[in-house]
Amino acid sequence: MNAEVMGKAHFVLQVLEKEWGAWEYNMKKGGVYFESKRAVIEFNSTMEQIGVLVRKIKELQLTILETQSGENG
Repeated sequence: MNAEVMGKAHFVLQVLEKEWGAWEYNMKKGGVYFESKRAVIEFNSTMEQIGVLVRKIKELQLTILETQSGENG
């Protein structure tokens, strides 16, 4: 799953690079704003996929810790 996250992160960076000069980061609202609707969809979709993967990784890590705790205690 970590490799998937890295692949998705790489894609996000490619979108930012491809749209260079046509996006901006709003520090007050904490978001990236694109001129292209396609870029918005690609960026948001990929960020959502990263979020899902990160949650799955955290759940797996908790399961592993709980299992190890049960074995040691």
